[in-house]
Amino acid sequence: HAQLDETYASKDISLIVSPVYPGPHEQVHIKARTFSFGVETTVLNWYVDGKLIKSGKNISEITVTTGAVGTPTTIKVTAAPPTITHYEKILTIWPSSLEIVWHTNTYTHPGYRGKALPVWGAAVEIKALPLFSTGGGVLNPKNLTYEWHVDDVLLGPGSGLGKQTLTLPITKSPNIQPQISVRVTNEEKTITNEKHITIPVREPEVLF
Repeated sequence: HAQLDETYASKDISLIVSPVYPGPHEQVHIKARTFSFGVETTVLNWYVDGKLIKSGKNISEITVTTGAVGTPTTIKVTAAPPTITHYEKILTIWPSSLEIVWHTNTYTHPGYRGKALPVWGAAVEIKALPLFSTGGGVLNPKNLTYEWHVDDVLLGPGSGLGKQTLTLPITKSPNIQPQISVRVTNEEKTITNEKHITIPVREPEVLF
């Protein structure tokens, strides 16, 4: 997975990570899967940052807690079933965070305490706020690649390197709430994060 930096390319054993995009100080569930041998009947050795934490049969999954943004967690699993083949898989998790903020150009009267909501014909400016680091400082958002989707449709012209902001015209009925998602990746493709939001389109109201 793009979120994971695989330092050993084994096709015989894979690691399934949940959540797919781990955040800082978050519990992450990791499960080993293979079609080459039975993970329930084979001794698996699990290492976290070089330290053996679990070993034995029928130990096909572990849970770890990530560190701060920019602090990697390296997972390694080895297996030696009764064959001549040795199996090994290593991955590195780089925790990251991603938020989306938005505002619209609709009018609200002075002193209005709520947030201006979009109506038909308005425009919404949406901005991704990633926090990525590979240990050498926070990465500049302008050096990241953004992949924007609206209602599961890729916005090619609105996506690309440094395209942190998306302007969305509201052209559909208030009964249809646009679904926005953005996937952000660093240049080396070792860190990926994704976020989804719904834009609450409303009918205009006159307030006294």
